[in-house]
Amino acid sequence: MNLALLTNEAEVAEFLQTHNPIPKVGLFTNMVMSINGSYSQSSTSQLLSDPIDRIMLKYLREQADLLLVGAATIRSENYQPPQKLDGTPLPLAIISKSKYPPTNFSLTSANPMMLSPKTGSQVDLVAAIAKLREAGYEKILSEGGPSIISQLHRLDLVDVSYRTISPVLASDPTPSIQGAHPDHLVPQQLRYIAQSEEGLLFTRWDKGYTPGIKTT
Repeated sequence: MNLALLTNEAEVAEFLQTHNPIPKVGLFTNMVMSINGSYSQSSTSQLLSDPIDRIMLKYLREQADLLLVGAATIRSENYQPPQKLDGTPLPLAIISKSKYPPTNFSLTSANPMMLSPKTGSQVDLVAAIAKLREAGYEKILSEGGPSIISQLHRLDLVDVSYRTISPVLASDPTPSIQGAHPDHLVPQQLRYIAQSEEGLLFTRWDKGYTPGIKTT
């Protein structure tokens, strides 16, 4: 597998058009991490990113019908209302213990859907995803945070994992992303790998069987 070098937006667009086929229905996750497994530095992932990573994020959002994010990530990353490449709003669903959006989040054009627990302290993500699909949101992209993506993996809801690996050691004790099954490996198939000039690696992993990996 060749390691593509991505240096500008045109190359990102061409690379994804060639190497990133998208299923008609699926749940995708996108996260950046350091080489020692941290998902943030100084409580934000922005210090782990670079311009090409941010371009990749725009194009991954373009393929989605809806963006799914936890309220803590909305706050720590100072989210703005998400948009498609042409400037049209990308529907947003926020997972939160509260029925109200984070106070630092602008609702001018986002008007997010709030996914809150009906009982207890945890959102029923299986029911929430099913409800979103019934509403017509077939391609769902989650940008975290790690605890949300861990829950999605444990429930075996993730079809494609996009992971950007930043060539740094970070010090934030971010919780690791847990697998779907605590008692055995969960195989993933590498679909592509690319690199930016600053050394970030962009990978896509599809859920599925990998030869030579024991799964039970």
